[in-house]
Amino acid sequence: MTEVINSFASLDERKASQPVIHWQPSPRRMDGYNLTAIAWGEPQVRHLLSRAAFGATVAEVKTLAAPGKSQLIDQLIADEPLPAPPGTWVTEPFDPIAYRNLTQAQQQEWQRNNRLRIEETRAWWLAQMGAKPLNLREKMVYFWHNHFTSEYDKTQLAQWVFKQHDMIRRQALGNFRDFLKAVYKDPAMLIYLDSVRSIARQPNENFARELLELFTMGVGNYTENDIKQAARAFTGWVIDSITLTSSLNQTRHDNGIKTFFGKSGNFGGDEIVDIILEKPVVAEFICTKLYKFFVSREVDKTFVTQLADIFRANNYAIKPVLRAIFESDHFYSAQATASLIKSPIELAVSSLRMLNARRLTGTAAYLLRASTSLDQDLLNPPSVAGWPGQRDWINATTLVTRNVFSETYIKGGTFDGRNNNRAQLEVDAMALARSFGVNKAPELVDHLTAHLLRYPIDEATRDFLITVLIGTANVDDWSLDYPGADTQVKDCLTQIIKLPEFQLM
Repeated sequence: MTEVINSFASLDERKASQPVIHWQPSPRRMDGYNLTAIAWGEPQVRHLLSRAAFGATVAEVKTLAAPGKSQLIDQLIADEPLPAPPGTWVTEPFDPIAYRNLTQAQQQEWQRNNRLRIEETRAWWLAQMGAKPLNLREKMVYFWHNHFTSEYDKTQLAQWVFKQHDMIRRQALGNFRDFLKAVYKDPAMLIYLDSVRSIARQPNENFARELLELFTMGVGNYTENDIKQAARAFTGWVIDSITLTSSLNQTRHDNGIKTFFGKSGNFGGDEIVDIILEKPVVAEFICTKLYKFFVSREVDKTFVTQLADIFRANNYAIKPVLRAIFESDHFYSAQATASLIKSPIELAVSSLRMLNARRLTGTAAYLLRASTSLDQDLLNPPSVAGWPGQRDWINATTLVTRNVFSETYIKGGTFDGRNNNRAQLEVDAMALARSFGVNKAPELVDHLTAHLLRYPIDEATRDFLITVLIGTANVDDWSLDYPGADTQVKDCLTQIIKLPEFQLM
């Protein structure tokens, strides 16, 4: 493990030696996006689609590089129809009285079925992530899922789990003000942060605290009294599992005068959200999180300030901020490239897409099982703060599992030994190799590493991979038509995905 951490540190040192490129407003456009200084081509497309989506195949990268940056970002950000839900059960009423009247065996059967529906939702979402190269909405759903968290272990009812997920999907690229107002009314959130038990005579402060600390502005920008006053404004919300809705029960709501951030009135939740969004720190807080998610954990405060200005100027519309990130030189700079460690879900889905793996029966369940083993149980984050990410993803156990898991894409089997002779997905290694249009070993290694890695390898690693590829053959004699080339290509791919660079995006 020490060797791996040292390898990551070495990558950091190499990146630190690169010149820093700061984003600056362009005088050519009133919205201030710098479009042209960094060259546009396949490397930039791969970088964009690894961050703003879940990776792309060789053919997709070639196709999407052609139109140019602005046109591709237009396509990436464009509105698209929502996918069909995972099943008709998402609108099925749940009658708690009828449930209590079931026998113990019937209740256990209901619970098993409910858990299967949650698993169906997880598998369905994974399929949406991997469905296409231009997939910004799903990446933003993934981002917001780790921002407005709830755990299915506490939410329990599959309909609530899906309903929250659907709400996040509908709001993910919209307006942050509307998003906040939808979040506090969401049944899953009302359950998760105990707002369903928050009444006028006994306000529950959980949601108000997380709204200020985790969802909008961060520690140090509010007082305990602000939390208490906001909590009063969010009292009285109830849920109905028959209609699958939430509503405000005025008899449970505190209709008294609240004083919040120096303003007084008979505030409800919407007014609290509006007052919060008057604080400039909110834009900085959200844009910093977006920066850390899309660009780098090493925050460029000047860039974030400019993003926050855009966020406020557009009345908290989310798309203008994303466009500013993706069109900036800073996003494609050496400091940003390969600066983030793939989460387990990003590792699973991007590998699926980059390797153009054929999905077999059980693929989604397998990927979800692997992700959970790598400490990311989708739709069930560890706490209201979500997954910390970055280097928390890598330890002595998870690194070994990551490498074994990734190898199963190439060589079959399963990472955990279950049904080890039965593959859960399948990669045509020779089809991948031939897709680059080259035949010789050095060129093929260059293309494979450029496609699969976001950071260039050194000469010693390149020479090693060429040796793995050609075996005992002379480098000039070897080609994709060489006897045993299929096995050698798989061996080379296996070594590439074991490199520390493969964990980066």
